[in-house]
Amino acid sequence: MKTLFFCAAFVLASGAAIAGPFGLEKGTSFAELNKRLKLKPETTGIYSTANPPRAHPDFDDYRMTFAPGVGLCRVIAFSPPVTTNVYGEEAKQKYSTLQSALIQKYGQPNHNFDELRHGSIWSDSKDWTMSLLKTERSLSTFWLSTDLPDSLQSIRLNTVALSTTKVMIVIAYEFDNIQQCTDWRKQQIDSSL
Repeated sequence: MKTLFFCAAFVLASGAAIAGPFGLEKGTSFAELNKRLKLKPETTGIYSTANPPRAHPDFDDYRMTFAPGVGLCRVIAFSPPVTTNVYGEEAKQKYSTLQSALIQKYGQPNHNFDELRHGSIWSDSKDWTMSLLKTERSLSTFWLSTDLPDSLQSIRLNTVALSTTKVMIVIAYEFDNIQQCTDWRKQQIDSSL
């Protein structure tokens, strides 16, 4: 009976430890994650890894934002470049698949943008990736709510063109302690002035 209790407690504890996006939890200290993941420094308070606790096959680069005393507050995942035609068909398909998975998990988004800037010269359908490359097109989806699970405050799914044939999909999760991290990073960066 004791063994069954301990096994159940272990399963519940390990499930809780990987409940957040990519198995990452709000407030986890840099030291704790660095021990497990061997994080690489990128810039003030931002570190990267290719292998979070629960990696997703569509992403190969994960960036995490930390602040002392606050811990983990943001996770951003980048896909490898999606090879696509000038119409963006393959990139839009990959985006749509990820968007559907996020809707399944988090519900309907607050905002969904698939628009071209007014007056853009890149308005033909064959200009889809060029308009994205020139940042005159936006394909993004946002979830903003205090009702999101895992202490999440927002989720953003968007596309970034690297060329007219390569598009990256990016997903960002911000926990409800993001403002504390942002304030700390700004203070650190501004201290060099």
